[in-house]
Amino acid sequence: MKDRLKRLLKDSALWPLLKHVLPVYHRPLLGLLKARARFILRPGIASRANLARAYIKMAKSHIYENDLPNTIADCDKALALDPTLAEALVERGHARLRQSQDREAIADYEKALAVSGEVAEIHMHIGAALMNGFDDPERLNEAARRYETALKLEPRKPEYYARAVLTHRYAGRWEDVARTWERGLKVQRELSRERGLDKLGVRFLGESWLGSVGHVGAIDYYIKMSRLGLQPAHRIVAALRPGYRVHNRFHMDQWKPYVDFIESPAAIGLSWEDAGLLTDELWGLTFPDGKTRWHVPAGIEVQKRWEAEKRPPLLRLPEADAARGRACLEKMGLPRDAWFVSLHVRQPGYWKQLDAEHPTARDADIDAYLPAIRAITEAGGWVIRMGDSSMKPLAAMERVVDYAHGPHKSEWMDVFLWASCRFYLGTCSGAANVPPTYGVPCALTNWPLLGAPLWYGDIVYLPKVFRTKKEGRALGVSEVFAAGLGMQDYKGLFAHGGIEVLDNAAEEIEALAVEMLDRGAKPSPEEAERQRRFEALIASHGGYTAGTLGRDFLNRHPELLDQELQRA
Repeated sequence: MKDRLKRLLKDSALWPLLKHVLPVYHRPLLGLLKARARFILRPGIASRANLARAYIKMAKSHIYENDLPNTIADCDKALALDPTLAEALVERGHARLRQSQDREAIADYEKALAVSGEVAEIHMHIGAALMNGFDDPERLNEAARRYETALKLEPRKPEYYARAVLTHRYAGRWEDVARTWERGLKVQRELSRERGLDKLGVRFLGESWLGSVGHVGAIDYYIKMSRLGLQPAHRIVAALRPGYRVHNRFHMDQWKPYVDFIESPAAIGLSWEDAGLLTDELWGLTFPDGKTRWHVPAGIEVQKRWEAEKRPPLLRLPEADAARGRACLEKMGLPRDAWFVSLHVRQPGYWKQLDAEHPTARDADIDAYLPAIRAITEAGGWVIRMGDSSMKPLAAMERVVDYAHGPHKSEWMDVFLWASCRFYLGTCSGAANVPPTYGVPCALTNWPLLGAPLWYGDIVYLPKVFRTKKEGRALGVSEVFAAGLGMQDYKGLFAHGGIEVLDNAAEEIEALAVEMLDRGAKPSPEEAERQRRFEALIASHGGYTAGTLGRDFLNRHPELLDQELQRA
């Protein structure tokens, strides 16, 4: 209730006036006026130091309001009084970082280290600043080094491990992801036992599970892991902080039979600090053998066991929602008995700022999907193009609905389309995580990762093609993994490796759609052998596979199967 009241106040038109009643706003100003008066009346070392600290408090007040110029100005005044004030250097670094002045921010943090000695938190700040350019391998590696330094200084800070894990994730060092996360989980368990929290039978889903539609979909393997007895049974809770952005509330609500969503840990008698010691994050989970697996191999292991036991999907669309979805389809022009394919081709619109700063290899051009669309409609189906209004519109075509630009788009209809299509045709986006949770097969295209796109068995996919910029030569699996790019998806990292990533050709996507329309056809012995070789080659480089590669694609790209494996 308290958090809800705070949110209502902050959202109100009166907030710009109301906030100044709060002590957090007027106390720093009063303290500064008092310190100035004291400095004027009794100048000396003590009053000088007191005035410098007052300027720091004002700077913190300004940064709380995102008033960055005044934050920097007050830090400058504090440093003019005492150049050795590490706190002022750190606050100025924070302000500069928010202004995208990474180098200046890092310089301030380095000065703070010089005057304060080795402080873990300051190394963490430097790492965070470096991670603004994570698609530069040098910055990424330096960020990893800074985080490891911080962990050596303060190894019992679980939250530090999460930051370090991200550096390894972006570098494609997946074994380091697992090792680092395993260290963090060990610390978390120790602290939890010391406070007696391990006996509560509660685990929290961290924000890494809740930050996008795709990550929410990954909750699927977490719940299955518990139901398979691969982790102790416990109550699963997700605490959403006030103002937390939920990308599709209806989709998140689908998990309510399995997850208790609350506004604050206080609702179950715990603090946020307590919750942190009981939190599981997406990046990795510990299995009964004591080993921690990062989320892709963890998901693959869990799903393989689930499918081997022939267990049904966890999610099923409620009949009332299925009925209103079918009614909405009729409004869009589909006959009552029509079957359809949901199509989503990622473009840099929904995550506009992130994609602009760090171009990704996950996007594709919708025009390359036109032959696949025709193949589906000629087979008697319909195609519902999903996405958002920032996407390139589709030309009008028979039996095709550009739902992304239409009047019927809604959060609940998105979920209906994911859950009810004959199959899902998509790209490397979070939306691809949702259909399999309802048992819907997927055809995934333009996937920049050579290994498993997801962990489900009922998936057929096409990776993008990797080519050297210098020679224009297509690369095999071993060469891509040797460059550290086998499980990577940012263009900057490929560019630093001298590699360019090419989209799937329209005829390759069409062939995949035809393969999905004829799911009963068995691969030839030659095709099955090529698939086996591809999976073995990925495994030999520490990668993972689930589902299968498109048969036509593997026929077209023999270069994927390295010389080394072809001789085997």
